[in-house]
Amino acid sequence: MHSRRWTAALSGALLMLASCGPNIRPVEYRLPAIATGPIAHGTVKDGRKNFGAVFRATLDHLNDTGGKWGDYRKYIELDDDVTASASELKPVRILVVAGVFSECLEASGVKAFLDAKKHFDAHHKGVSLEHVTVSGFGTSDHNADEIQKYVTTHPGDNFVAVGYSKGAGDWMQAIVKYPDDVAHKMLALVTIAGSVGGSRLPDLLGKDLIHWAEATLRDTGLPGCHVADGGGLTSLSRLDRQTFLRTYPVGRVPAYSVAAVASWNPKATDGEKDRTISKVLQIPWKLLRSYSLDEDSQVIADDAVVPGGTFVAIARADHWAVALPFEETTDPKARRRALEAVDRNVYPRTALLEAILRMIGSA
Repeated sequence: MHSRRWTAALSGALLMLASCGPNIRPVEYRLPAIATGPIAHGTVKDGRKNFGAVFRATLDHLNDTGGKWGDYRKYIELDDDVTASASELKPVRILVVAGVFSECLEASGVKAFLDAKKHFDAHHKGVSLEHVTVSGFGTSDHNADEIQKYVTTHPGDNFVAVGYSKGAGDWMQAIVKYPDDVAHKMLALVTIAGSVGGSRLPDLLGKDLIHWAEATLRDTGLPGCHVADGGGLTSLSRLDRQTFLRTYPVGRVPAYSVAAVASWNPKATDGEKDRTISKVLQIPWKLLRSYSLDEDSQVIADDAVVPGGTFVAIARADHWAVALPFEETTDPKARRRALEAVDRNVYPRTALLEAILRMIGSA
């Protein structure tokens, strides 16, 4: 019933969009490595080649399970081959803020970069990763308050802030609102598939995005939860985020951004290489193709880069695979069902994050 309700809502939204003009056609070209933001806020530095070398070196040695990840270019986009090169991983404290699904997923053990935390705890004792819980559908302004409260009540070393999805905007809001309590203690801001410049989905679907969120959670087989909008949809909109970026203090905190791009060629026959978008995310992925081929089902790559920061990489993954380890689902039966729906969730998230930390440490 819920799938039919969501399908009807989506069809209605598409019909409404189509009635406003010519039939909507997906774009047929790519514009990788493009960032959007206020003109006065300077340019974005291109750190992809440098990061590629570090990622390749990190990926080569990161085989905790005894397997091989294979060619590093399967996981990030690069124009040219690079030679593996990486400095040592220095001790560092990491604070992670996740996105709109975080409250619902964490109850089942699915936390952003939880696999990376386990790796650091086992192999890099000086690297600590903490999850900062915020209201998934709260406003970025409200979540900035929650971030400030966590930072002040959990004293420790200065830290690298990691913002995944909406968490990127929440961290940026905290930087503006709490320059002394938060920004002053940040070594760097890392955004991964971040809705820095907003997401088109709230603009297109409005409250129907909530219905999709609830239906999608049920489709994964994980215990669902009621998703109530506390203003978070507005905070995810492009109007809200682009307006915020006009006043964002570029350069106050060094920023490093990873965009994610998922692909699918139904006509190809090469198995997993033909599709990097999970089944459960295909509807929003198809919808965003009306805007760009460079998108991960939630955010267009253009809008995932912090103005004035360093563009680190385009990850070949969908919005969930780049950060959320569904294999960490605690209940075995629920895990099997979840991985049937989230069927493109295998990605070297730990290597991605570790490579970013190595890159920051050598800057």
